[in-house]
Amino acid sequence: MFNKVCEILANFTEVDISEMMPNTDLLNDLGMNSLDTIDAVVMFENEFEIEIPDRQISDFHTIADIVRYIEANKN
Repeated sequence: MFNKVCEILANFTEVDISEMMPNTDLLNDLGMNSLDTIDAVVMFENEFEIEIPDRQISDFHTIADIVRYIEANKN
């Protein structure tokens, strides 16, 4: 799960996947902006066949936040 999330995030950043850790911050470490995050969420929804409410997106600060949400909500 973690590796797939990192693969998706790599589409929006110059940071190498090997440098991504669970505590990697989307804004400060990956340099993602709000549009990048929304685009990544769409990819997460498609890849993991889940729906992520807009209000939940603001809670995604680190890669671990995303992984936890997907694991808790994946069917």
